[in-house]
Amino acid sequence: MKKILVITLLLLCAALFAQETMPFGGIRHSSVCADGNLRLRWNDLSGGMYPQECWYRINNGGWQSAPVDNSDLLFNQALLPYQFGQTLRYRLKADASYMNESIAYMHPAYLGSDTFPPVLNTMALIGTDATGDSITVYAPALDLTDSYIAATANKFYSTLANVANSFPTMLSLTSYNVYLTTIMNPVALADSVAYAMIYSFNIAGVISPGLYKVGMDATGIPTFARIGNIQSQVSGGKLYMACNISDLTNDPNFGPWPNESNALMFSSATMRININSVTLQPEFGFGDSGSYGVNEFLDLRYNVPQNTLPALSQPGFANNIVSVTYTDINGDFPLMAEFVTHANQTIPMTHLSNDFSQPVTFTGLLPVGTTGGTFRFSDNESDVVELAFQIVSIEDDYCVPAPISVSMPNPFKAGEISIKGLGSEMVKAELFNLRGQKLGVIHQANPVSGEVSFTWDGKVKGSNPGSGIYFIKITSGKAYKWQRFVIIQ
Repeated sequence: MKKILVITLLLLCAALFAQETMPFGGIRHSSVCADGNLRLRWNDLSGGMYPQECWYRINNGGWQSAPVDNSDLLFNQALLPYQFGQTLRYRLKADASYMNESIAYMHPAYLGSDTFPPVLNTMALIGTDATGDSITVYAPALDLTDSYIAATANKFYSTLANVANSFPTMLSLTSYNVYLTTIMNPVALADSVAYAMIYSFNIAGVISPGLYKVGMDATGIPTFARIGNIQSQVSGGKLYMACNISDLTNDPNFGPWPNESNALMFSSATMRININSVTLQPEFGFGDSGSYGVNEFLDLRYNVPQNTLPALSQPGFANNIVSVTYTDINGDFPLMAEFVTHANQTIPMTHLSNDFSQPVTFTGLLPVGTTGGTFRFSDNESDVVELAFQIVSIEDDYCVPAPISVSMPNPFKAGEISIKGLGSEMVKAELFNLRGQKLGVIHQANPVSGEVSFTWDGKVKGSNPGSGIYFIKITSGKAYKWQRFVIIQ
């Protein structure tokens, strides 16, 4: 029993730390477009390795699945129907695996109130566990299948299903079933200690329904320290439980909450407790473990009475880069972001960071000699906000873009990178992440006949940057070029 619980804890911890961030990030939305949908966009930080789902809920309705379009290498997109004045909630989920165990990286379903039990279709499915996979004790009532999670500002909610569609707790005067939903804070997880909502029979001197800190004694026997009450109810063949978040955070061993990643790990398990008729001591047998979920607690929602157009401010120009600050009171992000020069050239404006909190700065690389133009942004592809900008002087010392071209596989795992259009000066290729942080130099050489070719294994400074979106900056004298691409490991 001790080995099983310890392995379960280590598995969940390793799974979270192996993926330093959630497989999705940079979540942003547009306003409502002419087709009645807003565009939800996010960056797939797994590089397409983990299938991703998008779910949405209108007002008090149930959660519905929105098809995910991953045809763009830079972001995933889902269309969410919306009418002004509604409350739209949305969440993402990515299914991964670790050591042959399925793990869901997800946002839990946020509920509109603390009504108990919640309606099942207002909760988020963590996953479905295989049947017949019991560890030491098999019984249909101990064989878990579906597990769900939901939250409010005050409570965590869990729902479990099993093969028997029933949750008996007392089998005889000496035999009992126990059902657990474990909750773990990865930043402060003590050795062999977890927290659990436990549904059971009231076994005097052993356990009763409640919220517990679960550990092990020196002999490997599970210990249960009660820290609070739970709500519990079996309805429709499923077990519903809920606990107060404050009961967890009040325990000094639980750790800080919210933590830096806003993430907690949830899983489910079953046990059987038999009371030895001679010694009257409890004997524990492990039944089944359910699906594992790493949950990022973000209540993602959209509720606005009407579209308010974005504001553009603080236009600037330096080193041939034009910039502008974008702010939208509704948090809408632009679907169109461009700078149109006086010569009628359209320059895309980009935001290179994975942090889309507003106000946000967009930048664009202008052709040599540009004297001014107009910023044009739209949060719904229909209403355009414009800001004229005149470049007073082009006397500044800046890098003159050269006609550099970069040829490389995209998505990239390992292969050859070819750079053309170079002069005779030393060429340096550097790797940057989405936050604009330089990760290191991947190649440096002198061109031969204006070209440089080299093979790269996808690593920098001997380490693996991981799957995601990156930039290579090619610099040769005063000329440079940025190349955006995706790494898949």
